[in-house]
Amino acid sequence: MSAWTVAGLAAMMAMGLAGAGATSLAVGPLALGVRAVAAVAVTAVACAGLGVGWPDLTESPMTVAGRVVVAVAGIVAGAGVMVWRDMFAVTLAAGLGVVCLVGAELAFAPAPRDLSGAEPRRAAPGSGGRPAPMTVSLPGAVTGALVSTAGACWVALAAAPQWSGTAVIACFVVVAAVAGDQIGRTYRANSLGALCGGILGGLLVGAAAWAAARGGIALPRVLPHLARGIGDTAAILVAGLATGVSVALAVIAVDGLLGDHGRRHPTARGGLARGCAKFLVAVLPFYVMIRVGGI
Repeated sequence: MSAWTVAGLAAMMAMGLAGAGATSLAVGPLALGVRAVAAVAVTAVACAGLGVGWPDLTESPMTVAGRVVVAVAGIVAGAGVMVWRDMFAVTLAAGLGVVCLVGAELAFAPAPRDLSGAEPRRAAPGSGGRPAPMTVSLPGAVTGALVSTAGACWVALAAAPQWSGTAVIACFVVVAAVAGDQIGRTYRANSLGALCGGILGGLLVGAAAWAAARGGIALPRVLPHLARGIGDTAAILVAGLATGVSVALAVIAVDGLLGDHGRRHPTARGGLARGCAKFLVAVLPFYVMIRVGGI
């Protein structure tokens, strides 16, 4: 799978969430529920893709049961946030996911090495034919589950009345950052492209918000403490810039931790997991900015 295909996957997911959120604005009293359900559906697809391709992307052994747990942990976290309107569901899903991963690895991992040499042990699925102990497979599986549950932040944005509109904004910034991340053939060039794309997307979103405010559309005050000193217009642009940079850094971190495009040529499933991981992780800085009172 080419780098541009991965970018298209992440962009398609982000645009799907943005489109679902935008169209639900006309539903009236049911708008918030439709938007939350759309967020859960899109993140569920991303979690499933992550679970399928995580062993190929990280080149770590994982049983089929472990892949299922990675996907289900993220889906349960998103559904829990939609139902309870509380991020406690993420903690619960992550904790139960780790317990289930330990159980899955204990139940389905290959038997310990036979030191007598009488019979070689069977390799674990997804290990490329190389048997591996739990000390190798379990940390990779737990990391995948944590990435999967991060997608619940999309649902938290879409399900909250005061933040639901910001999910659409975050989608466009993520699209810009991921598209820029495909420019160039080296990790440095990819990182620079992601940074430029994120900044451009953030500034465009900030400019659009400023234009909407000038047109009489009521918007929540952005960076209220900063706005008192530099004005609402400058605060909106600063928020857009900060959002673009932070989302771009999250995308760059995924490449840095999982292997940049130039060093690693993943399989189709690995490329699928890379796009899903970027979509799930990129929302974290945007969510944090909102939670600390940026909007």
